[in-house]
This record gives sequence, structure tokens and C-alpha cells, in this order.
Amino acid sequence: MRIMVLDLSKGYWQIPLNPRAQRIAAFVTSFGSYGPLRLPFGLKNAPYFFSKLMAEVLKGCEEYAVPYLDDIAIYSHSWDSHLKHLETVLKRIEAANLTSEAFQM
Repeated sequence: MRIMVLDLSKGYWQIPLNPRAQRIAAFVTSFGSYGPLRLPFGLKNAPYFFSKLMAEVLKGCEEYAVPYLDDIAIYSHSWDSHLKHLETVLKRIEAANLTSEAFQM
């Protein structure tokens, strides 16, 4: 069995926030107020929205790709099928304007 894990580089930070979400996620410090333009780690609902996005991106790939937070595990029984699965997942990641780094297990 072949297993590869893709790590979505700075996963949550790749997701832009709409203006309403920017206002909701804003915070104030002694240095001023800040409104993030991208989904920051630490927001209560960030994992939910990121997981929902990953489920949409990987819809139809459930037999060989499993998302977990900002990682995607791709597993296959043969090298040829692994290359096909990897190509499919990478195309979907690219189509969603996301970037990833890979490490093999």
C-alpha cells in the first residue's frame, strides 16, 4: 500500500474572508484594531469551515483521499493508481486556489 500526506501550506490562511467575516473576526489591541483578510487559526469555527471546504474539494475522491484539518492522506494499493489519485487530488487543490507540500509515509 502507498500512502502520501499532503500538507496544505498555512492551510487556514489560504482561505479569504468576506467583508462580513472580516468584521466578525476583528480584534482590538493596545496598538490598534485588526481585521484579518484570511481565515486565521484559533477562531472557534475555523476548523468547521475549513473541513467543509476540504469535503467539497475532495468530493468523489473519498475512496482514496481523507482530509484531516489541513492535511490530506492519499492511499492506494499500487504505484500506478497512486499516481492517478495524486494527480486528481492535486488538480482539485489547484482548482480551489490552494497550495500544498507533500511528504511520503
